[in-house]
Amino acid sequence: MAAYRHHTIMGMALALAAAVAATAVFGGCGSEDTPPPGSGPDASDGDGSSGFDASSPDGRVCTPVDGACAGDGDCCSALCDSATKKCATNLGVCSPPGTACAGPTECCTFSCVGGKCSSQQCTADNAACTANEECCGGTCEGGTCKALTTACKSRGNPCGGNGDCCSKYCDGGFCSAPSFCAQNGDACTSDLECCGGSCAKAAGATLGLCGAVAGSNCAPAGTVCTGDGCDNFCCSLSCGASAATGVKICQPPSGCKPQNELCKISEDCCGGPGHPTGRVNGAGGEANPPKTCTVPAGATFGRCDFLQCLRPGDVCKMSGLSCGGTSNNCCEANLPDGGAPSPSFCNSNPEACCSQDALGIPRCRAVNFKCEPGTVVPPGQTCATSADCCGKPCVNNKCEGACVPTGGECTVAADCCSGLPCVVAPGAAKGTCGAAPPGGGADGGGPPCADYGQQCSATMPCCNGVPCSAAGLCVNIIR
Repeated sequence: MAAYRHHTIMGMALALAAAVAATAVFGGCGSEDTPPPGSGPDASDGDGSSGFDASSPDGRVCTPVDGACAGDGDCCSALCDSATKKCATNLGVCSPPGTACAGPTECCTFSCVGGKCSSQQCTADNAACTANEECCGGTCEGGTCKALTTACKSRGNPCGGNGDCCSKYCDGGFCSAPSFCAQNGDACTSDLECCGGSCAKAAGATLGLCGAVAGSNCAPAGTVCTGDGCDNFCCSLSCGASAATGVKICQPPSGCKPQNELCKISEDCCGGPGHPTGRVNGAGGEANPPKTCTVPAGATFGRCDFLQCLRPGDVCKMSGLSCGGTSNNCCEANLPDGGAPSPSFCNSNPEACCSQDALGIPRCRAVNFKCEPGTVVPPGQTCATSADCCGKPCVNNKCEGACVPTGGECTVAADCCSGLPCVVAPGAAKGTCGAAPPGGGADGGGPPCADYGQQCSATMPCCNGVPCSAAGLCVNIIR
């Protein structure tokens, strides 16, 4: 399996590819024609066999996006969607020249010619061309590459600084993806690639432009942001550095997806089917109906509904926190002793019903109690987010006793043990904790470091200068 970083994008799936395929991953692929050292017919697949095939430039065979797969190691993108068993697009990992491809966003050179990644960097906007496939914008018109947009430079184009790029990220002299999804206004081949959940393409076009699914003015997870901790621009309220690139992005919230975040099905959403729904305020034990994911007709994604009675896991308002304009109107949750809450219990006791998760995001609790120093939550306790587990991971509505190791399920990197990525297929609500990148560190080099929300210490500092909080977590504190 051959997977490279997009220029120097330090993709989250990089580590999982290394663990599954035992393949060394190399950066800096651009337009060179020769494979990196350590590849080729003498390279091992980790099982003692070479796996060499002349059709692949580094001697390995991999499956392009949308091809059938059994695991991440089968895919050129290093990401096999466990639900569909098809290789998924992964903006963090790209394929080298000569590798099979279904579109330019899969290739390190951002150019897929004749079904294989080109050895040449895509031709810049307004430069001479002979075919659509050569162009960064996907269209050769009158012998010149046509720009996807004139507002900024789309991915693959050369740049002199972040301000040149639609992605707001210039890396190694080329516009690149700063997070696990493409920014609004940047190039895309499908809705699954876009932070906003929508890729608008003209009929017959290879590339389109990312936009946002209607339903809220807040920005979904993965969108570039500017705050330190609290950022009301983000649906999650949390803005922090991506371990892969160091760029500040709206952090994905732990556990279920709260109101206004992107969703594919109602089961993704806090309070949706299969999740705790809370009790009707003041009704003494009557459960709320499940919340839904509203997906516009013909769209891939929708947004988790906003309801006046905030379901367990929804973003809420805590007394003493200035962040966020939402309310503390959490639905009544279950008392630890199983008793029924009094009318308006949560409005009168916001700290019992709304507390911060591992990323510092205030979330409605599924169980009414307050985490105090030294509080130990037993593994298996019902939860909606890590807020119900006093910072420990909440996966499949159950508290984990400790961080999740390689191969375990996760919702965000904060669920995984320090230094491990959470590898999530586009649009999925959960993924798998990968392995530590080769050489340590989020970028596969340097000393080991902890991703946003993970535990930190003197020997495991936070990636990209994120502070290590008094609680020993890599977070910009939301106040």
